[in-house]
Amino acid sequence: MVLHLRAPKGKVSVEVMLNRAKYFDRTGKVNDHTIYLSGNLGKNALEFAMCLSAKATGGRVYTMGHTLVIEEADEAVLYFGADSTFRYAKEEVAAWEPRVQDVLAEKITEKLERAMVQSREHKIILLPALPKAWDHGEVKGLRLVGNASIALAWENGKLTRCAVTADQAYEGEVVYGEMRQAVKLEKGETVILDAVLQLLES
Repeated sequence: MVLHLRAPKGKVSVEVMLNRAKYFDRTGKVNDHTIYLSGNLGKNALEFAMCLSAKATGGRVYTMGHTLVIEEADEAVLYFGADSTFRYAKEEVAAWEPRVQDVLAEKITEKLERAMVQSREHKIILLPALPKAWDHGEVKGLRLVGNASIALAWENGKLTRCAVTADQAYEGEVVYGEMRQAVKLEKGETVILDAVLQLLES
């Protein structure tokens, strides 16, 4: 996952936000703009390691101990990379393999994603808990319940547009504040909505 954001009024500690989730038990510094987080997703199940790196324009990115900090950046781009190892027998690993990326995307970035999008069956809630420091930003590739994904952008803390793409037939409702928009998509179809959830194109 790649996340574009801004922190023009202060500092944003990305590692601390992520580490509030229960999955991380080890962190460390890779270099001046990259940290790693590692842990597991359950007993005898899945171990993972993730690198979190950032580049900033008009500000700076640095590590403070095991924490990645973005300070007064006009724009910062965060890069997430993950890998995993299994304790299962080879035949069981093969059965899990197609799900590896979905599991990691869901669990590793869960805390961060919930600030921007919350989804449940047939409902997508946009920007429910966006940090004040992230008043401008863009994110792509967030997974939704129901085999779909979303990209969205915001300015001054308010939605500017979003795009929902269905991996298979999808029907639900997009919610932003008091506004609502029903969407119905076929496999592979994308719908794009504006700041007031009106249809732009599909």
